[in-house]
Amino acid sequence: MKRSKILGFTLVETLVAIVIGVISVAALFYSYQFFNKSYQGILDKASISRSGRDALRIIARDLRNAGYKDVNYTPLFDRWIEQKDFEDFAGADFLAIYYNTSPSDRLRIYYRVRKYKNSSDMYLSRDVVENPVTNPKQLLLNEIIVPYVTDFQVVLKDIDGKELKPVCIKCNAGNLKHGTAAEGKANQSKVHTAEVYLTVRSPNKIYQKDKIWKIINYNSPTGRTQTLSPDRYHRETFFISVYLRNIVNIK
Repeated sequence: MKRSKILGFTLVETLVAIVIGVISVAALFYSYQFFNKSYQGILDKASISRSGRDALRIIARDLRNAGYKDVNYTPLFDRWIEQKDFEDFAGADFLAIYYNTSPSDRLRIYYRVRKYKNSSDMYLSRDVVENPVTNPKQLLLNEIIVPYVTDFQVVLKDIDGKELKPVCIKCNAGNLKHGTAAEGKANQSKVHTAEVYLTVRSPNKIYQKDKIWKIINYNSPTGRTQTLSPDRYHRETFFISVYLRNIVNIK
């Protein structure tokens, strides 16, 4: 009677197969992590682009309405637009816009940078008050226009493209370095265009290594240049120039 010979794997062959399997799984896992992180980075960049464009669209709409006065509006209308330098802890600008929405109603809109609670991250907020002088009614308070903001700068220029400073009613100390309160009030009616610089940061770290960011928003003595501490976040600056059609026609 013949005995059948059973062939199998040796211990060495089994160990080699296990090692090859482990290496293959590790390579697949690393590839998954790499592509997943790359995909997340693409999503974050797309989110920045979308939120930045949306924010500028809202700001541009308010700027185009700045100074609009209904012909039947009778209360005092002496404020159209205000800009203040370094109004808050972030060193960003403050923007105030005023315009009529009906013969009896008027809006006051504030744009400013604020911090999230218990965080160093910042966002651009929008406050809206109806009839701020005659019968104040808060329509929006601390509305988040765009998250993770690094900087917000506003430059107001006259018809010749010259920057106007100051442009404000109640000017702060930073504005009064450029002129008197009377000049700040008079400059309102000289505003022809508004330039807005908005720098937004990604919500998550994207890069493998730290990067140093130098942000230049309006290259002049009244602009702002920042060199940030090294980190792995991505940032983009969005810009828009808006013609203020209503203020131009104020007599």
